[in-house]
Amino acid sequence: MKTLRTIGLVRALRYLLTPLIELAFGLCRYSPLRVALLKVAGARIGRSCVVHDVKFMNFYRGRFANLSLGDQCFIGDDVMIDLAGPIELGHQVTVSARSILLSHLNVGYPDHPLQSRFPSQCKGISIGDGSFLGAGAIVVDGVKIGSRVFAAAGAVVSSDIDAGALVGGVPAKPLSGSAEVR
Repeated sequence: MKTLRTIGLVRALRYLLTPLIELAFGLCRYSPLRVALLKVAGARIGRSCVVHDVKFMNFYRGRFANLSLGDQCFIGDDVMIDLAGPIELGHQVTVSARSILLSHLNVGYPDHPLQSRFPSQCKGISIGDGSFLGAGAIVVDGVKIGSRVFAAAGAVVSSDIDAGALVGGVPAKPLSGSAEVR
């Protein structure tokens, strides 16, 4: 009952529909079918995008209208995309396998003891043209990644990254001796 009071009836009904949406998406084994399904569901998808077996979370909070991919984007297998807030990828962005895009922060119910220190936010993520996220990279809510950024495998991107940077680590920082990516 606490959940229903917190999220409301409409979100609760969308939450109950989530398994059906996941099933429909999972049955589309061919990338062009996945892209077509995403477009029908409200996502904005550019030309020549490839979408592998992606997992979506928080559909009930934001819907597919929060997802925007530019032309020629590639989304690898087992990528997890949080639809609570806007996720905007520019043209020719690659998100490698098992990466995670988290578009919101919420520690729990409004009465959770950490809410005062870590209030809920839903700012979304923006990734600029020609950027690359290596396998297992994580991008957290509120981050803006510039164009032509290379984030190494396993990087945790928790702050904005300027265009042309080569970053890695936890948290992601410019790699020593690295020059701007051209």
